[in-house]
Amino acid sequence: MKKSLLLIVFVTAFQAGKSQSEDPVCVKKGTILVDAYYGFPNLYSAIFRTLATTATSNNENLTASGIGPLGLRAEYLVADKVGLGVDFNYSNNSLSFNYFGTNSLGNTETYTYKFNTTAIRAMVGVNWHWIRTEKIDFYGALKTGYYNRTFTESTTDQGVANFSFSSPLPVAFRIEIGVRYFFTENIGIMVNTGLGGGGLVNGGICGKF
Repeated sequence: MKKSLLLIVFVTAFQAGKSQSEDPVCVKKGTILVDAYYGFPNLYSAIFRTLATTATSNNENLTASGIGPLGLRAEYLVADKVGLGVDFNYSNNSLSFNYFGTNSLGNTETYTYKFNTTAIRAMVGVNWHWIRTEKIDFYGALKTGYYNRTFTESTTDQGVANFSFSSPLPVAFRIEIGVRYFFTENIGIMVNTGLGGGGLVNGGICGKF
């Protein structure tokens, strides 16, 4: 009797585990994922816009603009819950204005100033897919790679030298968690949050193949 009861419990547990393992999931070994995303906030854009709104009376036509982080990433699942991926993102910010100054002859003259910063990141990483259902993929990622940010300043003022320099440490790093929701077999939306290379929050569209 005891042996029969143990056999029934074992078979029931086995069937339950088998049923759970066969539940449909949106990502598994061999899946290819592609995300196109936009990040928030853009720190340098916020700084430049603050400078634009606090300009002195000697400045005119002061404008600030920015784009990004704008990114594209791809991943291949080497196991049901582990994937290897690449991540590229780009951002650019600029600030320009006219400055009324006095030249060497004592005459008033208008000078144009423009400041610009551009960032490019190319990272590789490992992704862990913690929770997978038929439509939801909850994951975490750890990434590192190349980073380059350049700063440039140009002006028509002959008394001021133009300059350009790049970030001294060309290394990018990011840790993030995120979720994808697939509303069709192959197309969905994604959002993640993280620290390091890219926006504090990223959102966009995703596809799987």
